[in-house]
Amino acid sequence: MAVVFLFIWISITGAEAREVHVVVGFDHDSRPFSFSDNGKATGLYPAIVREVFNRIHQPVSLKAYPWRRVLAGLETGQLAAGGIYRTAERDQVFAFSRPFHSDAILLFVPTERPKNNKFTLSDLTGMTIGAIQGWSYGDRFDHLRQQGLFRVEEVRNDASNLRKLQAGKLDAFLAVEIAGWNLLAETDNLDSVRSIRPPVAVNNVHLAFSNGDPNVQLLPAINQAIADMAEDGTLEDIFDRYIDPSYRAHMPEALSPPAALN
Repeated sequence: MAVVFLFIWISITGAEAREVHVVVGFDHDSRPFSFSDNGKATGLYPAIVREVFNRIHQPVSLKAYPWRRVLAGLETGQLAAGGIYRTAERDQVFAFSRPFHSDAILLFVPTERPKNNKFTLSDLTGMTIGAIQGWSYGDRFDHLRQQGLFRVEEVRNDASNLRKLQAGKLDAFLAVEIAGWNLLAETDNLDSVRSIRPPVAVNNVHLAFSNGDPNVQLLPAINQAIADMAEDGTLEDIFDRYIDPSYRAHMPEALSPPAALN
């Protein structure tokens, strides 16, 4: 009897050891895409990722942390990262899902700034730009930043950048199109701040694992689930649930962006 009991116990614990549990980290302060609700991740990106894992019948925990903490957890394999942009540098160490969304990153400036219909990234020379801690804004922008073409000051959220812009401490700040325009509407700044197009970058949004994370094995199933959600309209339904018309009503340009700035 003792031998049988031991065999059953080993079988059960062995099955538990083989069960893969995934913890996905999201930015805790990036409304409406991801934000914290008492430590629980909510918003557009968590809703999409939750549905992906439901479809592949995989247990998952969705957590909201400061983005730098998410990236640190991704690097060590303690977390997967939800809502991350893919870059050449990150491709060396992380494994990415197929994209499930696309973000247009715009430059927001004071309305009185002279308009330039041929604006390029080179026009940022000498400017002080507000950005979010730990974010990448595309390979081209990141490369020019490393070259020192312009100065970048990082803060925790878009609202902090807006306040710095209004105080004259920034020449411009970067924000995802929908989030930026919604912030201007909520703070009654639609007349004092405008965006510049085309976008600084148009970044696909992914789920990512560290290359050494055993959960990388889930990517084929994850990618199939994302493809199915795009095909059956689920991605669009979730988008409409979290990005209601009031967000888009404030945007003077079309939601679908043209090619990014050079």
